[in-house]
Amino acid sequence: MTPPRIVPPREGNDAKEVFAFFGLAAYHGQVLEQELVIFAVMLNLSGRSRVTREAFEALFDRLEVWTFGQLFREARSLTPIPRGLETKLNEALARRNDLAHRFFARHSEDFMSEAGRIGMIEELRATTGIFEDVDAAVTAVRVPLSSAIGITEEMAKHELDEMLARAAARDKGV
Repeated sequence: MTPPRIVPPREGNDAKEVFAFFGLAAYHGQVLEQELVIFAVMLNLSGRSRVTREAFEALFDRLEVWTFGQLFREARSLTPIPRGLETKLNEALARRNDLAHRFFARHSEDFMSEAGRIGMIEELRATTGIFEDVDAAVTAVRVPLSSAIGITEEMAKHELDEMLARAAARDKGV
């Protein structure tokens, strides 16, 4: 089970704090987008009794370049999305697009004042929370699909452990 996620509190109201929370929201938006890639891959591979790593990676590589909206449409075309999850995905898509394309333009005047920056930070914190919640909801739907085609949680943990080992090796001597 994934531990509960907590969006950190605001520590100040300067520009660096806004940029830090923007980066955190963008990060969680990308995490959600990657979960949608994996979800779309699992939906495309469902019904198969055994899937090779090569088939998984080829499909992943093809879908990874798709936008959030394209991935969402692909998932909807392959399976009914529970109503509550569809609503959350629509909200996450709108927030992701706003974050990527309009956030700073929409808040240009707010950025010039302390009160405005505080509002921006709180909006970014809320957006991060939405991305985290939707990611957890999609993961909960995706995990059984993964298991059904032979991709177990142990395999995912092994991949994570390998990533952590490579990261630790890079940090030696830093």
